[in-house]
Amino acid sequence: MSEARIIATDAGPLTLVPPRRETFAALKTLVRDLVLIESGTPDEPLPLLGLLFAVGDEQRFGLRTGYGWFEGGTESDDAVQHHRVGRWLIPHALQAFRARGFRGALLPASCIWGEAGQSAQVGELQFVAPAGPMRDGQGTAPIAGFERRFGACASQVLMTFVMDMGAAWAKAGVKRTMTDIEPCPHMHASVRWAADLVLVDDRIMLIRPRLDHRDPFLAEMVRAGITEAEYAPSTFVLHAAEPPEQAVWDA
Repeated sequence: MSEARIIATDAGPLTLVPPRRETFAALKTLVRDLVLIESGTPDEPLPLLGLLFAVGDEQRFGLRTGYGWFEGGTESDDAVQHHRVGRWLIPHALQAFRARGFRGALLPASCIWGEAGQSAQVGELQFVAPAGPMRDGQGTAPIAGFERRFGACASQVLMTFVMDMGAAWAKAGVKRTMTDIEPCPHMHASVRWAADLVLVDDRIMLIRPRLDHRDPFLAEMVRAGITEAEYAPSTFVLHAAEPPEQAVWDA
């Protein structure tokens, strides 16, 4: 996408603009690489920006927060519904969070965790590459394990988003009880996650291969107060067997 585009959603207009070069640079601190994926058809090619997480045996860690215990496992109606609602509440939490003076890159995902035949947890999985302290982050002393794993100032960033996400759930009428918090690899066998947005400094980037004005998530962005976002046709690539022969996305 080389120029701005306005999407008419059910909640109002959403303006999408091409990502800045600074956005591509920040994304490279968050994931393993940015790769070009040739998709579409010969008549209608669709090059995609691929956010590649790992190559070979690599794992990329995020912070997983789990809430409650849902009987019936990860496929229970209750767990699946909470997972879906959490995904739609992320824009609301992110809108509050980005007003706090964040610097760096943050990818928040809704996730569901559980083993077959056991109770499930629903929560968030945050991938983060902080570039400094937040101006108005919620106070927490640095947690040594978080700082080592995710970088300096990660404790403040991660826990501030946890608080903003809790506020979004509370506003929706649900009070959650945290039952787990731990670093988690992105391809853990017991976790599945879904994400739509990346925050770079105070700018939001939408991750979608294609645009559809009927996509209800776009309307939810507008309801949350997000009326402009950066966008390029894009997708997550969780794993590649070998490093890409040619890097990269030409930003």
